[in-house]
Amino acid sequence: MGERVAEASRGTPPAMEEAALGLLAGGVIHASADVVAILVALPFTGARGAHLGFAALEGVGVAAAMALVVAGLSVLGRARGWAPWIAYTALTGLGLGTVLLGALRRQASLFLGGAVAPVLLPTYLVLVAIAVPAAHVLGALFGRLGRVRWLGVLAGLAGLVVGHTMWRDDHPDVHLAIFWVAAVLAGQSLVSGPGAARRFRRLRGPSLVVALAAITIAPPNPIRLELFAEPGSVAAFALAQLTWSPPEVTATTPAPQVVRARDQDRAVVRRGLPDDPVVVLLTVDALRADVVLSGEHDGRWPNLVALRDGGASFLAATAPGSQTSVTLTSLFSGRYFSQLRWDYHGEGASRFQYAAADPTPRFVARLSEAGVDTQSFLGLIFLSEGYGVTRGFATERVLVEGRHHAHVSSLLPPLIQAVATAEGPSFFFAHLMEPHAPYDRGTLRRGSDFERYLSEIDVVDRWLGRVVASLRRHHPRRGYLLVSADHGEAFGEHGTHHHTKTLYEELIHVPLILWGPGIPPIRIPERVSLIDVGPTLLHLFGLPPDEGAMGVSLLSRARGLLGRGGRRPVAAEGRLRRVLYGGSLKVIEDLRRRTVEVYDLSRDPGELHNLFAGTPTPEVARLVAEARAFFRSIELSEGGYSPPYKP
Repeated sequence: MGERVAEASRGTPPAMEEAALGLLAGGVIHASADVVAILVALPFTGARGAHLGFAALEGVGVAAAMALVVAGLSVLGRARGWAPWIAYTALTGLGLGTVLLGALRRQASLFLGGAVAPVLLPTYLVLVAIAVPAAHVLGALFGRLGRVRWLGVLAGLAGLVVGHTMWRDDHPDVHLAIFWVAAVLAGQSLVSGPGAARRFRRLRGPSLVVALAAITIAPPNPIRLELFAEPGSVAAFALAQLTWSPPEVTATTPAPQVVRARDQDRAVVRRGLPDDPVVVLLTVDALRADVVLSGEHDGRWPNLVALRDGGASFLAATAPGSQTSVTLTSLFSGRYFSQLRWDYHGEGASRFQYAAADPTPRFVARLSEAGVDTQSFLGLIFLSEGYGVTRGFATERVLVEGRHHAHVSSLLPPLIQAVATAEGPSFFFAHLMEPHAPYDRGTLRRGSDFERYLSEIDVVDRWLGRVVASLRRHHPRRGYLLVSADHGEAFGEHGTHHHTKTLYEELIHVPLILWGPGIPPIRIPERVSLIDVGPTLLHLFGLPPDEGAMGVSLLSRARGLLGRGGRRPVAAEGRLRRVLYGGSLKVIEDLRRRTVEVYDLSRDPGELHNLFAGTPTPEVARLVAEARAFFRSIELSEGGYSPPYKP
């Protein structure tokens, strides 16, 4: 056996045309695996034939294009040699390194608190660069060992299975890397041996035809959405960013604008309210709107129900994102994600993208400057001053270390004590981490994720009762409580779980309740945004809005004075997806996947029937054009900056 291995090793690295054949075979294997996964994992649709056809075409076509490039590298050296392989390693390193850079930077910052990140990141990039060439070399070795080749094929297939089953609703960059390496290993193991280079030469013509077809024939929007329902569609993911154009609309329309209430209307709205309010803002992590508004769980949450039914409850409140840092930064700054400058900030495990260096003032700084006693009680390290999310509090109490999430029992006792001793105008804020995966802080230790999720809301409800009791006892004529959430939570809707990953309603429809003196029991069906919270609280304290903010005060709606408020577009962003609402319609455009979805929420609240299919109606086309115009009008572009993908 040792002699056979030594003999096989003399044939490595393989000739570039042999490597090209392995890459082409890997593309066929990957495409076949993707077709099988689509048939097994996804429900049948009327577009299944076209879905399978494009999945196969793109999987094989992208591999064929890459194979032709690899074969062309043979001009850099003799049939067997390292010069072409050095060039190939540089190309794969550039491709995979670009795709994985964010993830690799993140991983480098985790080890030893980021102390060795300057050394570790280049090491990761080198390892990524050699991964694909190493798969070729290892596959060629397996292929020259007769039946042993099937070990390489099976190992590659195992990698494809891992790619189809792990993180199904997340991390397309990691999926791309897994599929690329696994497909090359399987394909090279299968075809390597005598005559492999000659066989590829016969396939040059067909490979060119398939590659050109994959690159030039872009699937229509409905098929693109089908493709991205399966994580194996990494070829489509690459083509979407490199060659596809966004779906076209013929409509043109100006961007919607913010229209603010007149000063006299603002004064009328505040009439009868205290000059020195004590206001508590509580945002509850992952609290879905439907569990609060539906009435199905009223029996277990007496305090939340009392707030909902005793104050102003906004039935169609939208979070500006589906990530905590995005939503809360927008809430406190009054700007959407695309209007702010984001970059990596923090150390070690806390290093992510934040708007820490963005100079936009947070509304709480306006309160502090006006003499309001502003205090925050923080259970997440990235909510502290330096990260820019909630910048501007006069007193900040960080009650947690590292990436831990503080319990509500740590956050709210000091806040309740501060409420009890408040004298002049005061504003207090806390973000509660119940409920949050893994849903292990409630009374229920067993059961489904959703059942344990509800049991964590039980805990929140009890503490809400204590906050309300303190406001009633110490400030009966000037105490206010505003309750909302940073985002919702998915439990299998649209094939996803938890949050961050989409902008469907299960993740961005949130409760928004304002309770206190002068606020009547009222349910408000109008679409509003958490972008409006800052202007609303400034109004409550008698301060004018920040003219640069996107939101408008909701105080007029909360008091039943519906004709005395302003208007503004309601939008949301996350992972380079963008949402704009127009009446009952909602448009979602994905800038990376080049897809568009439009839903009529009045008829289709589950967002199951995309209206942007075939020829869109004039109303649908107009809303898509309006969304594009709106985001073009607000997008920060100074110095070549463009909004990043925030994982």
